Amino acid sequence: LYDVEIRRDCPAATGFQEIRRPQSRWHQTAGQGRPKLDFSVIVLPPEQRNEISLADYCEEVKKAFALDTVKVFGDLKQKVHRVAICPGSGKSDIDQAIAAGADVYVTGDIGHHEGIDALARGLNIIDAGHYGVEHIFIGDMGNYLRAHLLGVEVIEAPVSHPFTVI
Repeated sequence: LYDVEIRRDCPAATGFQEIRRPQSRWHQTAGQGRPKLDFSVIVLPPEQRNEISLADYCEEVKKAFALDTVKVFGDLKQKVHRVAICPGSGKSDIDQAIAAGADVYVTGDIGHHEGIDALARGLNIIDAGHYGVEHIFIGDMGNYLRAHLLGVEVIEAPVSHPFTVI
């Protein structure tokens, strides 16, 4: 696994000013099985707080990640202040998103019980699907590999979701 950090030009950070990553858990989990990547927390600038609703932020997430749908646990009228983002399946990191002070968590693979439990604890969830948030990594990793493995052909898998929502 790679310890990566979100960039200011990341689509999900559009309109956000500060980016802070919780302390890396890489060293804390070394030798204890598979190390886990931590997530990023992005914060709206003070002048934009209380201006974007959860419903509007869902639309921004859909646009940023080229998605037709997202699943939402939360009050769509609530204003967004602080967002935690974890690609892939982030249900095991809900406690960390809450501890980081997020009021919205963008991730994938959130089940019914995890969603309603998080909401009861004050955390809105935008479930963009496991692959929905993760697929943007393909292009970045392809560029990284091409830059560091000269002479090696790098082939990127096309974006393809494994199921269809009707």
